[in-house]
Amino acid sequence: SFRRVLFRSPAGGVIASARSRTLDSLVVLQVPTDGSAWTVWAELSAEVGGGVPLSGGGMLITAFHSQQSVTVYSASAPGRLNKLGTVPRPIDGLSVSRGGRRVAVRVGDHHGDAWMSKVVRP
Repeated sequence: SFRRVLFRSPAGGVIASARSRTLDSLVVLQVPTDGSAWTVWAELSAEVGGGVPLSGGGMLITAFHSQQSVTVYSASAPGRLNKLGTVPRPIDGLSVSRGGRRVAVRVGDHHGDAWMSKVVRP
């Protein structure tokens, strides 16, 4: 089943992410609106992720392998992935420029403080 529609594709249709039939991997695909066959761009071992179509063709694909890391790939064509890098920290958000030259990653940095008070009455 589809997780969410991520973007409208410049080539027509939409880019979507879904769980595989066996529910053990993430599938990023292009779904045409004219009823023709879907194109699978990537199938990765990941919890969630998605794809961003790039203005010059191709796609930038993100794969959240856990809540603690995200890996970014570029794809020049379906199935042709090039790993760009992994951010090994909790991610709060990620945005990609249309050309794919810049990726902004918002990292969660949680510092908990505990305070304890004792009220002393005279």
